Amino acid sequence: IWDTPATLTEIRALFKRGLVRLGNKAATAPHEFAAAALGLGLDAGATQFAPFELRETTSSQVYEAMPLHVVLVRRDEHSHRAAELISELVPWIHRLPFEPKDAKQKGKFAGLRGPIERTIIAVSEQPGDSASWRDFLLRLSHAQTRIDRDGTRDWRKKCVPLPRLSIAWLDFLWPEGRSGEVEVACALASIGAATGYPLISNIHGIKARKSGYWFPKEYPASTVWHEGEVTTLLGDVLHRRLVDGSRANNKYSVWPLTSSYTVSLDLLGRFLDGALDDEEISRWTLALSLLDWRRPAPRANADFHIVRDGVMALDGLFRPLLTARIPWKGDASPRMSEPDITTALRLVALLQQGDAEAAVDFACTRYRALGAVPIQPADISCDTEQARRVLAGLLIPVSRYATEAGRNSWLLNLTSK
Repeated sequence: IWDTPATLTEIRALFKRGLVRLGNKAATAPHEFAAAALGLGLDAGATQFAPFELRETTSSQVYEAMPLHVVLVRRDEHSHRAAELISELVPWIHRLPFEPKDAKQKGKFAGLRGPIERTIIAVSEQPGDSASWRDFLLRLSHAQTRIDRDGTRDWRKKCVPLPRLSIAWLDFLWPEGRSGEVEVACALASIGAATGYPLISNIHGIKARKSGYWFPKEYPASTVWHEGEVTTLLGDVLHRRLVDGSRANNKYSVWPLTSSYTVSLDLLGRFLDGALDDEEISRWTLALSLLDWRRPAPRANADFHIVRDGVMALDGLFRPLLTARIPWKGDASPRMSEPDITTALRLVALLQQGDAEAAVDFACTRYRALGAVPIQPADISCDTEQARRVLAGLLIPVSRYATEAGRNSWLLNLTSK
């Protein structure tokens, strides 16, 4: 739809050279056309496009053109960035299985392309609608999961994993700020992002390399993500990363729980108290793991001091034994070594069993071996369920300052100075 007149000669030349391009190729599918219109992939000065859909009427040989929603051509920077994010997915979409064109091909329906293509069109029509972007990311996550876990159609051989999505997705997903559950999911999704063993390797059966991801021939044992309780799920992921850490990260010399994003102590405390929605955390961790967290995203929550008591105090005792080297300020001759896989696995095993008292004794023994004088509590009031939630919380990254402060509150030879 043009708002300026054109001569017949100009119109003929226009149709001869084509209308829309997406990147270096002509846009041929409706979702490609919508993305190109959103990103100014046009050369005719059109302001709107009126797409139609051909539907069968009286027979398979008779069609009727049904008008769809008008697609607006947007020329602002926000829409241009949105088009760039969508364009990154086009090569991946081209590898998805097509739907059968013959009615005789029963049982071959995949249902992967259609929902994603329709969502792209919806996002292109309203690029400022954050709800559409969130639905878009969840659909991509669902498609990745189906491809990864389908054991009957060999989709892992026919398709490729989703590419690393730009961290700029966050600007479109939650432009007005993120909830506590999403903040926790962001921190979890960023674990291992700068290494060859990112968290997504625990979610999907893929391997990482600098250029992206690939499906190995054998399904990796590192993939332990499941749909059980979130506290059990996060504990299983933590245990698996420690088991794999020594060999998976040897090339990178990076502790397997290192992350590029952290949450505030307030959010961690809310998780440990059960005040956050566990299902939302699981759902968004699954989806946000598709983003490229190698470059840290801006934080929505600032850290601040909160009272450490109950399970929060236990987190302060255990976390330093599962965290990369934390300096011992105030100690004349610190002997704190790098975290030890064996020590970490023993601590995790005790918490998985729900034995918080034994875990505290073990942690205090470890601190003494490192030359520190820990406070030995007289009684630990923590049941099995709370112990497992403490373990799950240990996977959630917090700042080094918060980890150091939590440890120091347990050590007499540091807190007295």
